[in-house]
Amino acid sequence: MLLDRLQNDRSLSAFAGQFVSLKIVTDNNVDWAKWSRKYPMKGNSIPQLYVVRADGQQLYGGAGSLPGDALPQMLLAALSRAGRSFNPEQARFLAKTVDAADEAFDDQQYLTAGVLLAELKTFGSPGDLKSHAEPARRAEVLFSELRSEIDQAVVKARSAMTEGEAKNSFSHVLAICEAEAVLRLFPSWKADAASLKRDLPGAEAYEAHFEQAEALVKARLAAASPVSRIRNRAESLYTAVIRKYQGSPVSTFAREELERLNPEAQVLRMTSGVSSGVSKLVDKTDGLPGFRLWRASVGNFTTRAKYVQHNDGRVQLLKETGELIVVEINKLSDEDQKYLSTLENTD
Repeated sequence: MLLDRLQNDRSLSAFAGQFVSLKIVTDNNVDWAKWSRKYPMKGNSIPQLYVVRADGQQLYGGAGSLPGDALPQMLLAALSRAGRSFNPEQARFLAKTVDAADEAFDDQQYLTAGVLLAELKTFGSPGDLKSHAEPARRAEVLFSELRSEIDQAVVKARSAMTEGEAKNSFSHVLAICEAEAVLRLFPSWKADAASLKRDLPGAEAYEAHFEQAEALVKARLAAASPVSRIRNRAESLYTAVIRKYQGSPVSTFAREELERLNPEAQVLRMTSGVSSGVSKLVDKTDGLPGFRLWRASVGNFTTRAKYVQHNDGRVQLLKETGELIVVEINKLSDEDQKYLSTLENTD
């Protein structure tokens, strides 16, 4: 019988693992009518042989045995249209990776989704794996949708920054830095990464934000990696961000993400008091000019701090250490007083 030959003929051993043999019982089978309508058959004799691709497309349908070389020739022809196949280990890795990327995408964690899809580069481009297997097709859809989401985020962020929106300026910069990181993960997109910050009016005004956002994205890339050696570096990267930019919006992001990664991280215990004291101030300072050097009108007093608000002749400043100080405006240098006059009172 044909099925016996498919399973036992040594001359067909080259096809082992590339086809899944199924025997369909037609007698009293209510699904047979649906099958036969979906997959038409040439002839009415027995046996009847079908070859159906992973995506459900029929590659062959014929009645009667295929003697001699006719059977292997038919199988070779079917394989030429079947697309790439994966061994069991590859298939498991592909399915697991795509499932995780799909979940990250649903949670709008596009950087994580990108990191996971980039793991499929060993098989080829995630956008063209040359396979009709269901996980491979899902990977291609995710790849396309990821680029669409990234492009939309960049357009929105660049538009806001071009129009000079101060509110949420750090979030706009962060969106661009994340998009740049995702594009650099894939060879076919890498060339587009360099153009994201190009020709962005007033980009120099966001220089401090870009520095902070790039440090945070570096930590996020490590945290998202499926490779334990890389993932283990995330805590130290988050710690560096928290310590270097303490009291800033990026420090708040880093603390929240590190708490999810490792609630027992040492830096969280060391800075918990400071963070709780400035948590409400972060929202006010987000989008306003960053840290700068403030000088007294008399003497050599200077401090590096970030503007929070001013009224009644006083200005509130947030130092890099997280300490909030109040200074009489008339005791500041003429340059600082002129600077304050250009800022809208946030109180």
